[in-house]
Amino acid sequence: MLQPVTAEAIAKLIYGNRFRFVDERTLQNEIEDLFKEHAIPYIREKVLTPKDRIDFLCGSVGVEIKIGGGLNSVQRQLWRYAADERITDLILVTSRSGHKSLPDKITGKPIYVVHLINSIF
Repeated sequence: MLQPVTAEAIAKLIYGNRFRFVDERTLQNEIEDLFKEHAIPYIREKVLTPKDRIDFLCGSVGVEIKIGGGLNSVQRQLWRYAADERITDLILVTSRSGHKSLPDKITGKPIYVVHLINSIF
């Protein structure tokens, strides 16, 4: 890729695909394959703090994958990620419909929620 990929473009790419997974690790592998196929540069399991590691960092776009977990715990995790100056946008890829009620922004940074309703578990 010659130009940085936007969070919106990454979110649309993920949303436009079907995934076969039984756990988060499998879904991470499938999303990694998608990034490779579309030449999206990324770092997998990027360490942000000694306690925080985001699933993917694509330039300044953080991508977190959750197929479980309650809304409050996911929101706390995203708040910590949004506090990192290296991240400008966050994408939450989730199978939980309750996660769709997250705010549009956290600390002024856009949050994109990709709800995988068409994927196969």
